[in-house]
Amino acid sequence: MHLPVFRESVDYYTSRMHDAYGPVLRWLFRRYFGPVRTDSTQVARVKELAAKGTVVYCLRTRSTLDYLCSNWVYLREGLPLARFANGINLSLWQPLAAVVRTTLVKLGYYLRGKRLPDPRTSGYLESLCREGESSLVFLGRGTSLFDRLVERFWAPLWDPILALVEAQERTERPIYLVPQVLFFQRRPGTLGRTLADVLFGESLDPGRLRKMVAFLRGYRRASLVLAEPIDLAAFLAEHRGAGRERLARLIRLSLRNYLYREFRVTAGPVKKPRERTKEKILKALRADLAEIARRDGRPLPEVAGRAEKMLDEIAADTSPRWLEFLNGIFTWVWNTLFRRVHVLGTEIERVRAHLKRAPLVLVSSHKSHLDYLLISYIFYNHDITPPHIAAGVNLSFWPLGTIFRKGGAFFIRRTFGGSRLYPEVFKKYLRYMIREGYSIEFFIEGGRSRTGRLREPKYGLLGMIAESFLDGAADDLFLVPIAINYDRVPEDRSHAAELSGAPKNPESLAGLLSLSRTLTERYGRVYLRVGEIVSLADYASRRLPPGTDRSSPAWRPFLEELGLSISDRINRVTMVTPTSLVSAALLGSRDLPAGRRVLLARQERLLSALRWLGAPTAALLRAPDRAFEEATRLLARFGLVRSERRGEEILYAPAAEDRLALAYYKNTIVHHLRGLAEVSQALASLGSGEHLRPQVYQVFERLDRLYACEFVEPPGDSPRRRFELAISFLERSGVLLDRPGGRVELARTASADLALFAALLGDLAEGYGFVLDLLHVRGRAYALQPAGRAGPRDSIRGLLAAGRRAALSGALRRPEAVSSETFENAARAFQRMLPDDREGLRRLLKAAAGA
Repeated sequence: MHLPVFRESVDYYTSRMHDAYGPVLRWLFRRYFGPVRTDSTQVARVKELAAKGTVVYCLRTRSTLDYLCSNWVYLREGLPLARFANGINLSLWQPLAAVVRTTLVKLGYYLRGKRLPDPRTSGYLESLCREGESSLVFLGRGTSLFDRLVERFWAPLWDPILALVEAQERTERPIYLVPQVLFFQRRPGTLGRTLADVLFGESLDPGRLRKMVAFLRGYRRASLVLAEPIDLAAFLAEHRGAGRERLARLIRLSLRNYLYREFRVTAGPVKKPRERTKEKILKALRADLAEIARRDGRPLPEVAGRAEKMLDEIAADTSPRWLEFLNGIFTWVWNTLFRRVHVLGTEIERVRAHLKRAPLVLVSSHKSHLDYLLISYIFYNHDITPPHIAAGVNLSFWPLGTIFRKGGAFFIRRTFGGSRLYPEVFKKYLRYMIREGYSIEFFIEGGRSRTGRLREPKYGLLGMIAESFLDGAADDLFLVPIAINYDRVPEDRSHAAELSGAPKNPESLAGLLSLSRTLTERYGRVYLRVGEIVSLADYASRRLPPGTDRSSPAWRPFLEELGLSISDRINRVTMVTPTSLVSAALLGSRDLPAGRRVLLARQERLLSALRWLGAPTAALLRAPDRAFEEATRLLARFGLVRSERRGEEILYAPAAEDRLALAYYKNTIVHHLRGLAEVSQALASLGSGEHLRPQVYQVFERLDRLYACEFVEPPGDSPRRRFELAISFLERSGVLLDRPGGRVELARTASADLALFAALLGDLAEGYGFVLDLLHVRGRAYALQPAGRAGPRDSIRGLLAAGRRAALSGALRRPEAVSSETFENAARAFQRMLPDDREGLRRLLKAAAGA
């Protein structure tokens, strides 16, 4: 039976979404549905699909509340509204005129002794799809006792999937099924069914009462997630030959899986009691505990008790309610401290897509203690369950330790102190988390970078994660490189003090309370970028022979290559910020103070080089004048830069006592320009005139080897590639002139640009030269004590004291060269490179520093 005519003005099944509201409903929906967040990337994707075909929204559980909320959000975001939804009757919510029209149509059918046919047999749903009108389909009811009784005895929910299959077979217009989840709270499923689940429905498929309670509690933090769509035409083509009934079952199963994965991405894996988690881990440790007890000659219960205490020290105690509470606090913190947190929606969507397939291991750079909070804050507000964070046990002091545990932190000792038990306990805990599907976050540098450059990777935690994967804890793990940058890091002065030899203050409650001063300041912007994601299964399959374990000779090279590869991916997406550019321009000036126009010109030259080399740049740098003003104002407010007006010109200079803190920001981008800086220093050491390219490369390669400890050397990269890229840019920008016979010559006007690029590593050249002059004769073992410890005359402490005296006397032109990390790396470099032409190296460094 078919309806004779489908008129646009008639809502035959009283389920059409509103495109306008009266004043009462408008006020009601704006109040309760207005806070619902959406992802702009997901919204844009649905709009693109609507322009090409018909969009059909798919929800897991029937709910009038979800339908009305979706209606408001679609209207607000400009998404196509649904003309039909199965199992929904909006007679009480529709305008009176629409209800009258629909009633008259139905009355006409009844008077003729007929009932209104269902949407499938009538062809109504098919006609909507053919005309490009959207629909919304529910795959099932809630799981409450009431819903189950309704489903069984009164009104089973009509399933439209078969009708959509038939509609796609009869039309060339593509139909896109868009799975959708509305989150009013983020509570993961629990192990087993409770009495509340039986009566009121489970968290994934709640009944009406449970849905309403969740809505009233969480509507202010609600979000609507539009998952990756299913192209129905492509799906049918892929399963060509299958019957319609089978196709409908496959589609329904696929949609339910999509929706479950979206729920898991946002709410997290099934929550298990902490005691049960401990019990399972201790059970997995049973054989190890017995072996350790036998070796140490201790009773097994004593060893098991120690293991349980270690597990209590390590384990997180995540609480969804605490996450909601902490998110409110963190939102206030970020809005107080920073103007804006910049993150690309496309990158977050890429992370979400990978999390649906396997657990994530988030591998981040480490600039500040705020890094711990940032990723969790961004994930939570983009509807992704926050990761479990590996934090140093030094942060487990009360009350921060308790708060961090509730937010998902687990704690690891800096050293295992020769204990055989602790590593086994920690590895089993890590393996358990991976097996359960939790995402993990750790900082590949081990600690915060004090220089601004990415430090060389630490392999302990990375090795445990890789070992857990190879032992079968997961079919795959996705390693997600993350770069975090700040316009200004709150700890920059403490970083500088530690580089100058000051001891590191241990974390404590007093230190936490002192942060209250930090909350009165504004630190500019924060930038988070996601690098190329690595599939550990794919990476290992191409680089490790089958059956490889930690005892294999191939293990360590594999792990080192993996760590360097991740670090390189972090470096590649590290953002160029206005403060980093202004800092580089200021520290590259010979004549200080420097005028605004001079610094703007230097900023532009650096920016052109960075863009040519493919470095990501902050959007604000599209307006260089505004970026310069914001950066200098921010740096001046914290005393890192001083300005004065002379006539109509404003002059800027680094604060002499804070040049090391200012160098921090320059160093965040110097890895992008490493080759260019080294080539410029090589050319400066060779002087004016024509030079053979191999001659320039020889000097460049020597500098490149010398500075190797300062940078992450990515696998497959080479000094030759960096050299050729730098030479190409210098020739393109007119600094170098290409001459016959494989020669190059500096242009007459090139000295300013050459000095600017060489100055990017000027502090290294001066610091290395200073260390070389102070260290004793060639061939000596340069074993130096760490900063802050007593040692022989050539210890780092002694070098720092001598360096400070040299800076005060003017013998060192760049005070930022006096750095414990620079001096330690210089000593390592000289150990590697000497015996060598010491005098030639000294002259090279002097020329490079004076460029």
